[in-house]
Amino acid sequence: MYRNMSITYNFQGAFKFCGGTRLEYNQYLHLLLFWQNEQLQRDSGATRNCAHPVRELVGLPFGAEGEFWVSSRDFLDLPLEKQYGSNPEGGLPRYKGTFSRVPTPDGLGMEREYRIPSGYNSDEHFNFNDAIFWIQWTADNILKPWGITLEGEVWYQGNSRNRTGRLVVLETGSIILHVARQIPNMLGAAASNSVWFAKSLPREQLAMRDPFGRTPLFLALCPALRPNPLYGGTPFDGASIFHFLANLDAHHPAVQRFLARLAQTPTPEGFLESFVSISPGPERDLLYSEVPGEGLQNPLTYAVFSGNCLVVEWLLNLGANPDCHYIFEESGRSLPSPSLASWPILYAATCKDTSMLRSLLRRGANVHVARRPFPNRLGFSGPEVYGSVEGAFPPLHLAAYHRRFDAVRLLVLHGADFLRECELLDPMHDVAYLRGCKTSGTARDAAIIGLKDEHQLKPSLENVYVREEAVTDALEEYDAAVQTDLRERRTECRIIASAWQLKSGKDGADASSAQASREQSETSPLSLLADHKVRDVRRASQSENAAACTSLVIHTRFLNKSGNHLDSPLPSFSCSLDDRTESSDSKVSGGRSNWSSEFSRIKLSPEEDAALKEILDRLYRILGCPSGSKCACKKILGIDANDDVTAVSIKKAFRKRALEWHPDKYRTAAEKEEAERRFKILAKAHDAMKRFVAPTRFV
Repeated sequence: MYRNMSITYNFQGAFKFCGGTRLEYNQYLHLLLFWQNEQLQRDSGATRNCAHPVRELVGLPFGAEGEFWVSSRDFLDLPLEKQYGSNPEGGLPRYKGTFSRVPTPDGLGMEREYRIPSGYNSDEHFNFNDAIFWIQWTADNILKPWGITLEGEVWYQGNSRNRTGRLVVLETGSIILHVARQIPNMLGAAASNSVWFAKSLPREQLAMRDPFGRTPLFLALCPALRPNPLYGGTPFDGASIFHFLANLDAHHPAVQRFLARLAQTPTPEGFLESFVSISPGPERDLLYSEVPGEGLQNPLTYAVFSGNCLVVEWLLNLGANPDCHYIFEESGRSLPSPSLASWPILYAATCKDTSMLRSLLRRGANVHVARRPFPNRLGFSGPEVYGSVEGAFPPLHLAAYHRRFDAVRLLVLHGADFLRECELLDPMHDVAYLRGCKTSGTARDAAIIGLKDEHQLKPSLENVYVREEAVTDALEEYDAAVQTDLRERRTECRIIASAWQLKSGKDGADASSAQASREQSETSPLSLLADHKVRDVRRASQSENAAACTSLVIHTRFLNKSGNHLDSPLPSFSCSLDDRTESSDSKVSGGRSNWSSEFSRIKLSPEEDAALKEILDRLYRILGCPSGSKCACKKILGIDANDDVTAVSIKKAFRKRALEWHPDKYRTAAEKEEAERRFKILAKAHDAMKRFVAPTRFV
């Protein structure tokens, strides 16, 4: 390994002697001593008069070598100006031997030796051209007179992705430097992203590896190997192929096929969780440059910051942790702090497209996490905040700051605390356009500050201050988003509580079985989610921002578990829930209410609320035991109840039934309407069955 300030080089491989030639003892000693000394030009007249016993033992004539190194005490007794001499213009380059190529222990080649000679200046720039010159000089002036020629290659890798390549000996005996994209094989084609060159090479080269173990696929996913100023000097030691998947084009048809094949290969342990420095992300901001280790990211955070929704979904399906984070500890700091790439939900909340946020929330991402946001980005889509913020922001504050009200609705629906206060401004930092704003406040206050910060970045400002109408409109949109989600969250809370009570108090169940069912439901994740939502609803009902929720009619149609007919639904039920009544609070709290009597008064209703379809889909999965729901879906798809299901068998069964009930096969309007209804039920059963098949996990 060679270090030059922040530059670190790792080398793999060695130059071998052709034909398996082995050095004699004196030859081995001569090469070892030659590379241990500084190679610089000296006074040839002075060195010629000095004894050189090692040179005489190996039979080399006094030539240019005598000007660079003399192995005798006479030489050491010369004045320093004679020993070190000078390097006149046009002379050989001065090279201090930090790239010493000493003989291998078996004497069959030359390998890299790392050392720092006395008096070596670590600030001096490392020059591969000098290293190549002296290796070539050794081959021509020392090895060639002995009848020895070199062969092979040596690979190097720096601490930035574009500092990689090889030193190779050609058939002519010349030693040249190839950066990765210049290598004339599949590795070079992948590094240069040259598709036409890759197609001209043998297919077997797709499995080749360089001495560092990197495949062509790994190099192809590393865009920094192509010239790009953004990636200069960025470390990436320890990165895996999963860290570079975000660079794929999500719209290319071959990418999905590639990801599907990659998902079938074993994933080494820890590859999805490892945090490494792979890109100039938010951590390279000058405000935080004094904190080492802030550039750490893992595959999921890098994909989220790159905006690649396809890879984000793929990584989550593969088992990536949606709450991945890295806590950086430093002895000189009072408290450990998270890396600025931690918890990808924070950055996803600032994006206009909510696809990534939805994916993270579906996988259970925590909406209550918080860290310090970053003010700018290098190479990615945008900042989390437009100015420096000292406090920690949760996802809801960041979504409100950017006025991403679709994200606000999602976060509030999943339990985000809209009454939580955070530090928004530095009290010591007085800015004219932010005067009058709260230094700490809720997400509603963050929306005002975000609007004013963004206004200041516009190239032409008619007025330094934001129009009052713009602030009012932003607050109205925020209030509407929160109130809409509160209604849906309250309704969903009641449905979840009702479903678990129905599950625990089935007809004919004795007191002991009901108590056991209640204990089981209390420890379930869904029950804990319901309890959390109940606390949020209670707090919201007492706040001034809580809107009066009108009575909602909930209509649930259960899947038919008793027959194969898709058109024979079981009885429906509906109930009117009033948010402001004491009885409804008792229902939500899950107290000692007589749930059997409550639901015995349910009346049939033909109406269905389209806004609750997503909630009702969850209710289908809650009611009854999971095996019963699975059995019902099997019957709808025509799968035998005793057969094991796989993703392939589910797809085949769905296609077979879809051909039977496709609306295009029928002519009359009534037949088409009936076929469409059955086709929708079939599609829901297909989606439900896919949830019962666990995603592939690799250890």
